Amino acid sequence: MRQPASNLFTILLLAGVLLFSALPDVQAQSRTEEAKDRLDGKSDEPPVVRAARIFLHIGIDVMPTFFYFQPLYADEPPLRYNRYPYQNPNYNGIRNFADEEGRGGLWDVQATFSLPQTSWAMQQASARVKRNIRYWSLIAGYEYLKEDGAPYPIHQSEFLFERKFRFLPQGDGGFQFGLRTLHLDGDIYAGPDFGVNLEIFPWRPFSLAYNASWTYTTFADVINQQLDLGIHIDASRVFFRYRWLDIGGVKFGTFTAGAGFYF
Repeated sequence: MRQPASNLFTILLLAGVLLFSALPDVQAQSRTEEAKDRLDGKSDEPPVVRAARIFLHIGIDVMPTFFYFQPLYADEPPLRYNRYPYQNPNYNGIRNFADEEGRGGLWDVQATFSLPQTSWAMQQASARVKRNIRYWSLIAGYEYLKEDGAPYPIHQSEFLFERKFRFLPQGDGGFQFGLRTLHLDGDIYAGPDFGVNLEIFPWRPFSLAYNASWTYTTFADVINQQLDLGIHIDASRVFFRYRWLDIGGVKFGTFTAGAGFYF
């Protein structure tokens, strides 16, 4: 007669264990804290694996045959720029190859801001300035990223050069290299940064852009990616963006929106 009570006790005990195991661990680290541990070298990845990954990334990124290192033919027109996308009916994008038209340089300024906080949107804000000068670009940017529940945010700063790709006559793009720094909880992590930027202007008034970069710090590599959908109105634009950030295998992602202008 005691067996049903014993079975009931066993069921209640198992249910209690399962319920307790499903509760969130109040002592668990946030992803931001875990990312900082990776930057501090608290991971089990051997140095030889990190070195192999670095050389693989560089081998993929460095594609000198795609750059404007020298003219393909004697009278090849120089790379110049429209005042903004879709200004010239012959060229959808910002590039202009006509000798008598276009500019030798173009400024591109943009900023992003946080969307309402959801599981798809973190606190995020950024500013970026890009100066296109013929076959080169100079880039400076800053980003603030805050995970919900994390004790401190992630700050990123970038100072980059970009060498333009030869292809994409109706768009823009290039290979980027320079320095990126991350600030977490008062500590600074810096390293060389390599990446690619691709932008196309398929039809008025839209644009699609993809940017990816790899940063190498002492103990962990940092991967930034973003995909933009832009809407252009003369020299101004608004855009919607999805951002990916990977710090030593710790991943973050967020939707954001922004605005920019050319001059």
